[in-house]
Amino acid sequence: MVFPNIPASKKIPFLLFLIPLILGIVTGWHIILFSTFLPIRMILGFIVIVFLILLFNKFLKHRQFKNIAIPVLLFCFGCLLAWWHNDRLRSDYVGRHLKQESQIEVKLISPLSESAHSWKSKAQVLAIAHNDTFHSVQGQIFLYFEKQGVKPHLDYGDVLVISNHLQPIVNTGNPGTFDYAKYCRVHHVSYSAYLPTGNWQLIEKGRGSKIIAFFINMRMRCVDILKKYITTKREEGVASALLLGYRKSLDPDLVTAYANVGVVHLIAISGLHVGLIYLILLWIFKLLPKGTKNIQGVLIGLALWSFTLLTGAHPSTLRATVMFTFFIFGRFFFHREPNSLNILAASAFMLLCINPYMLFDVGFQLSYLAVGGILIFQHPIEELFWSRYKAVNYCWKMMSVSLAAQILVFPLVLYYFHQFPTVFLLSNLVLIPASTVALYGEVLLLLLSFFSLVAQWVGIVVTKVLFFINESVLWANQFSFIHLEYSQLSGTKLILLYLLIVLLSVWLMKKRRPAFIFSVGIFSILCVIEFTSYYYSLKRKDFIMYNIQGYSVYEWIDGDSSILYSRLRKAGNPDIFEYTLSPAKEALGIKFRRNIEKSRSFFFHGGKKMMVISKDFCPDTIQSVLDIDYIFLSKYNQLSMKVLKDYFAPQAVIFDASVHEWQKKKWKTACKKLNLHYFSVSNSGAWRLSLEK
Repeated sequence: MVFPNIPASKKIPFLLFLIPLILGIVTGWHIILFSTFLPIRMILGFIVIVFLILLFNKFLKHRQFKNIAIPVLLFCFGCLLAWWHNDRLRSDYVGRHLKQESQIEVKLISPLSESAHSWKSKAQVLAIAHNDTFHSVQGQIFLYFEKQGVKPHLDYGDVLVISNHLQPIVNTGNPGTFDYAKYCRVHHVSYSAYLPTGNWQLIEKGRGSKIIAFFINMRMRCVDILKKYITTKREEGVASALLLGYRKSLDPDLVTAYANVGVVHLIAISGLHVGLIYLILLWIFKLLPKGTKNIQGVLIGLALWSFTLLTGAHPSTLRATVMFTFFIFGRFFFHREPNSLNILAASAFMLLCINPYMLFDVGFQLSYLAVGGILIFQHPIEELFWSRYKAVNYCWKMMSVSLAAQILVFPLVLYYFHQFPTVFLLSNLVLIPASTVALYGEVLLLLLSFFSLVAQWVGIVVTKVLFFINESVLWANQFSFIHLEYSQLSGTKLILLYLLIVLLSVWLMKKRRPAFIFSVGIFSILCVIEFTSYYYSLKRKDFIMYNIQGYSVYEWIDGDSSILYSRLRKAGNPDIFEYTLSPAKEALGIKFRRNIEKSRSFFFHGGKKMMVISKDFCPDTIQSVLDIDYIFLSKYNQLSMKVLKDYFAPQAVIFDASVHEWQKKKWKTACKKLNLHYFSVSNSGAWRLSLEK
């Protein structure tokens, strides 16, 4: 069957604007990482020159000139956006004015959320006071208030004065773990602070936006209604996430099961939820008299944006709401249906102009790629099969939507999460209709909450539907084949994989034979890279000292097998294995790992000698100086740095993550005096040494 052609570029001009803007933002992001002033001045000068040429050059009317000048202008604009939104380059950035004795004025910009040992909130730094000097500053931080039974009486918009307990947010550096520092940087957060009782003082209530405060209160009222009428805790948590994006009551194990089965989008507010709300609004406002289309459009738009603010305005929700807003303008004000791909590109263009760092948000990337895949591939896939039975055609249409959404998403899912669900077609076929019933039931429940008796019956029905969804997910999750694991997808492989998808799409949809030939070449390159990576992984010998706070954990890797030395199992902390050591095993391509509780004191390979010094070590037993390259120390050691240098003459001393802060400061001072190189795992991330076999 011949697939229809992809829409011509004239129908999607915003796509041509979006591509150079994205390239500019990515370039600007990397320029900021490596330098600041000179590249930015060059960009500023270049963009001014290009803009002046566009305004005054007599060749402006020539299409070839415009085709070059406009993308260059947008590229430079993207670079400037990335620079302008980087808080660290501002003179009033909080990190430029922090001192040990500073007092900091902050405003809470999110309500408190409960964790195991603290209450968490996001705050905007307003000012820093030091020695009677007052500086107005900018920056956002995470605050963790000490948990002592009673929740602090703090709300969105409250202004506090806190002592300077700010610590920069850094990564653990452990292989395969989530890049939390980058995530915070993308969301304009660079510091966090743990505040014991007595280290903060409330000085003003409710200084925040009245509109945001209203929607936060409304959201919590809706959550309370759902808690009242959906009596089981597990189903109530899913109900709050499904309708309101409120995920604080979700069971973590249930979230993992949803991700494994391929339906995690059901409990993360996305375009699916906005689309269902849009359909409700269309049905409701059709009841208005004829000739009120403009009023209908305004009311539907206001309702959608209210829903977006109510659910927290996540990137996927913003994308969908902006798209539907454009559709509303086209349908209700200009009386025509706009091109869907152009609307998708226009919404991304607008959101990136407002906040270019959204580009690096995983949810933003997955959301746009999923919708783009549906718009490009769903119709061609649907036409591959037809039945005379309407029910069969409906099921195939649902499956074609799921399949089309995954075509552009699966490489990125493998890249970020190292696994991909294999049963998404069947799970979405069953659970999307069920979740639609649940979502509409929750909306009805909120509307009827004033009638307690009716609301109770609606709550019972919604609870049973959610119970069915959860049990279906948990049942499917028990099978080992439900997801494909692959942890070796590098950035290079990701780019090549997307290029392969594009070339195969052009070949299938436009019947271009050169595209098929190039796709074979790209596939061959991927195979060579994969084989080469696997070959070298079998020859490697690595030593890793993990950054796990409070523990001494290190691993010796030999090819695809390893030995892990730790006392974690004895300490009874399975979360460390699940969230740190298991991802590291996958990322490093380790197939066989042996856990040993007893530590090993000496390693030698590739001409490098490494020694782990335990608390029982006695230097008096050494008759002469031992030439050791690397010494590893834990919190149990009381040896002085001078003794270590005299007995071992090491190239470097590594402090593992069990070492206390006061002990690190003492050792660092001693190392500096002795001109001895040191490395702190808890401050600088996991330490890794690669050796040749």
